[in-house]
Amino acid sequence: MNYREAFRAFKRLYPDGTFTTNDRIDRGARRLAWGYFTDELCKGGHITPEQFATWSHPYPSDNR
Repeated sequence: MNYREAFRAFKRLYPDGTFTTNDRIDRGARRLAWGYFTDELCKGGHITPEQFATWSHPYPSDNR
């Protein structure tokens, strides 16, 4: 699985609005969910440990 495929799967699992309350995005929750998601992909053999260690969060504006 490549990064683009993983991001698409993440978006299917957590559609837009999943991490939104009162029109505010909970960026921490979204980052945490991405971390758990990629951890499960790695444990399931869908991505390599190197991919898990190097893939950044798919929402770069959240990395402030």
